[in-house]
Amino acid sequence: MTDWRRRASALVGALVFLLGCNRPARGGAATPVIERIPPRSACTGELARAERTAALLERSWPVRGSGPILDLVRIIGASLAAHAPAPTAPWRFLLLDDDGANAFSVGGGRIYVSRGTITACHSEAEVAAIVAHEMAHDLLGHFCAARMSAERRSIGPVRQRLDPAQERAADAGSVPLLMGAGYDPPAALDVVRRFAADGAQSV
Repeated sequence: MTDWRRRASALVGALVFLLGCNRPARGGAATPVIERIPPRSACTGELARAERTAALLERSWPVRGSGPILDLVRIIGASLAAHAPAPTAPWRFLLLDDDGANAFSVGGGRIYVSRGTITACHSEAEVAAIVAHEMAHDLLGHFCAARMSAERRSIGPVRQRLDPAQERAADAGSVPLLMGAGYDPPAALDVVRRFAADGAQSV
């Protein structure tokens, strides 16, 4: 199960550092210190694993091909992608026709968000925070290799590793994406705190 309190602490630290460093210097303009995640190449087998996982998911879980909610997710994703390094494969933002609160990446640029996640969010910035977190997993290469300490969670027919250190890294990595796209980074903290209070195990 995700340690939401630790994730909240990691987000607070990242926000304090990034927002503090971007304050205007005395008598001058703000210092541009938003550090982007560095670009990387695909790891061996990463894209093939992503294709297989996506095929398994989409055979078992309805994916919406159109509609205003999907349009919103894609618009938000495109805005964040404009401020991210190039992915190892083109970004694909997909909407699961499911009422549960789930969002995840499988690598290869694929980001899945459930309809239930969108309805659980209180603002567009909160949706952006969730999408940015999943994009950061992909950008940071979290699908390259397994970690022995990782737990596993079931996502439909797929078992996915859940590493607390990677979750915190993705939270921190999402902050520059949100700032670059003009979203309010504390929205990510709002989402984490609310899920911690609700005892959620996903997103």
